[in-house]
Amino acid sequence: MKFQSISNVEIAVKEYRGQRVVTFKDIDAVHGRPEGTASRNFRANRERFIEGEDFYIINQPDEIRRLGIQRPQGGTPETVVLMTESGYLMLAKSFTDDLAWKVQRQLVNWYFRARGMQESCPTDYSSAIRALSDETGKRIALEAKVEKQQQMIADFAPIKGYVDTVLDSKNTLTVTQIAADYGMTANRLNLILKKAGVQRKVDGQWILSAPYCEKGYTESKTFSFTHSDGSPDSKLSTRWTQRGRRAIHEILASQGVIPVVDMTGEKTQ
Repeated sequence: MKFQSISNVEIAVKEYRGQRVVTFKDIDAVHGRPEGTASRNFRANRERFIEGEDFYIINQPDEIRRLGIQRPQGGTPETVVLMTESGYLMLAKSFTDDLAWKVQRQLVNWYFRARGMQESCPTDYSSAIRALSDETGKRIALEAKVEKQQQMIADFAPIKGYVDTVLDSKNTLTVTQIAADYGMTANRLNLILKKAGVQRKVDGQWILSAPYCEKGYTESKTFSFTHSDGSPDSKLSTRWTQRGRRAIHEILASQGVIPVVDMTGEKTQ
């Protein structure tokens, strides 16, 4: 049987239904009160205590003997009341002297809550190794998760850098200028956008398909020119806004195509 010293008084460690408990005799002893004091206070306030939460009543001889509880004159008592931590604290409210405060702190920290602390600490070599292995496994898993997140950030850095550049620019661009960012011709980019259902060609001009025409992706601008015979003329030209440029970037990125500037940056790293 284990013993715990509380205010220089040794009491036997008793556990019931997975928690530590004390008897009225224990309470009287550690608080320096005449025997019967705790029992009397309990009876006087019996209606305030909840059985199964604040206290237990056991009347089975085997259980009583297992807890090491005996009568002063010897033998096993017929009935024993066991106080839980909450029951003890309620009962100890009537003890207001300086010793009572000291005893309450020691009994709570060193006795009632010591069980949980013991369960959380390894008590032998094999348990310590298992605990260390578990902690090492958790640390390795955490490091792997952090490494994966860092890799994801690195993977998205080129895309973010290009998008930031797009958003910083306020001008409209021709498809030739955008295509150059990806190392391709304007014709190839137009065909990619056509295949994606973004645009179609009408009377020699690429215009957006119905689902995209209201998104502000393009602007039509008129440019003037002179024929070889000297006659003036004009023609509509489709220019992409920065919002449209970003949409193109997202379409190409979904196909694994990234800007040439980002590919150059990756090669130099």
